[in-house]
Formats: sequence, structure tokens, C-alpha cells
Amino acid sequence: MSVELAAPPDLVPEDVGFLKHLGLNVEREAALANVASSIRRGLPQLRQYARQETRIALACGGPSLAENADALLDLYWRGYKVVAVNGSYEWCLSRGIRPACMFMVDARPSNARFLTRPAPRCTYWLASQCAPETFDRALSWPDTDVRIWHAMADDVEKDLIERYYHGGYLVGGFGSSIGLRALSILLILGFRWFEVFGMDSCKTPGAHHAYPQPENDNDDEMQVQVGDLWFTAAGWQASQMNEAMEFLKEYRDRAINVFFWGNGLLAHLAEQAGLARRRSV
Repeated sequence: MSVELAAPPDLVPEDVGFLKHLGLNVEREAALANVASSIRRGLPQLRQYARQETRIALACGGPSLAENADALLDLYWRGYKVVAVNGSYEWCLSRGIRPACMFMVDARPSNARFLTRPAPRCTYWLASQCAPETFDRALSWPDTDVRIWHAMADDVEKDLIERYYHGGYLVGGFGSSIGLRALSILLILGFRWFEVFGMDSCKTPGAHHAYPQPENDNDDEMQVQVGDLWFTAAGWQASQMNEAMEFLKEYRDRAINVFFWGNGLLAHLAEQAGLARRRSV
């Protein structure tokens, strides 16, 4: 991001690794091959930055992203740095919102499709387990700022990365969803104020994302109750909810501000538990 500030040499990196394991949706050997390929590209790595006051609007892909589009656009024009993940990248671009950075973690080659077109001055944070097709797409654009981070799915991946970097790396946070990974990496980069859009951890009637994502069309479903409200959630959304609550509990006393936009499951649960505030239009 253009507002990055170098960290003091004695700064101890934040420990955000209390939920490090990330489920894989490709064969383990394929993911390891991706890691071996990407780390040899010599791209800049994730590193710790000093605290900075710039405010972040994190655009995740849940259904409420579309419902709060005007609010996100307002924050963008007020100077918030918009961070996109996966399909929310093109969703933002198509609405005149230029992401300051974009995160991806998925190891499948098909996810290269989320890199639809270059955005000026956008930093692309790609997990080392992302497919070569994803890196090739981003690096094919002129003057593109592509950086690498490590999801660290297991000890075998750790050994592979260790042999290349010899300890000179950071693990990219925690969680089983790209939204949570992005949030924890942004903490490492020094940001502390987050307006979170589309991290619903639930479906709405007929929609699991704010944009088409056919991979999730046949997800399993469960019913989750928060007070008098009932929500329908896929298994991965329920996992995201639990991990997000762990994150909020871990950081409740560390001077961070998290606001969830919309009426999703996570927004209501976090507000009820006194761990975050909910915003709605």
C-alpha cells in the first residue's frame, strides 16, 4: 500500500498465529508444488510494519456487500483504503472503487479469473500456495506490485519454506477464509481500524455471495440462532464465524477497532458478545 511505514528494527512481530491451519481444496501435493513454484519467483514477502492510522474498508464477498455498496463508496471517497478479496476485486472496480490492495489464498488454477484487469497502484498479496496461473496473470500486467505471503497449511509446507527462506518469513495470520486471512495480515501491516463489508458468515435467500461464485452453489447448510434471529450458513461460513469470534476475543484489549456492516450472522453475534460494533444503512 502507498501508506506503508517501515517498522523500527526492534519491533516484535504481532503473534496472530493462534489459528494457523488453512484447509486445502486441492490435492496436498499440488499445493506444495504451487508453493515451490511461487517462492522461487523472488517476490517481496510479508513483513511487519509500524502502527499506522490509515483506516481500512475490507470488502469481503458476502451478500451484504451489495446491500451496503453506497456506504463502501462513501468511505472510499472519504479516504479509506479499500481492500478486496477474490471476486470483490472486480465488484469494486466495476463500481468505480479502486482497491488499494487485493488478497488471494485459494490454490486452484481457476481462481486466476479473479484477476480481471489491473488497478492502478494496487498491491496484490498472493499466498504462496496460489497456482502458477494466478501469479502469471498478475505478473503479466506492466509495473504490477505483486507480493507473497505464506498460509502455512502444515509442517511439510513449513519445511519447504524454511529451506528457501531460512527463517526469514512471517506466516500470514490465521483462519480458513480469505477475509480472515486478509484481516490478520492487515494487522501485521500496522493497520488498526477496520470497516468490514460482506463478512456475513451466512447466506441470504438465493445468495451466498454478492456476485456469482458457482463453486459454492451446492454448499451444505445449517441453521444458526443468535438471540431471536435465525441464519442459514454453509459449513465454511460457520467455521469463519467461529474463527472470527476467536480473533475478536484475542484482540479485544489491543486497541483495534472493528465494525461489521450489514445484518449478517457474524455482525449480530459479535455485537451481542460485545466484541465489535455493527453498522447498517
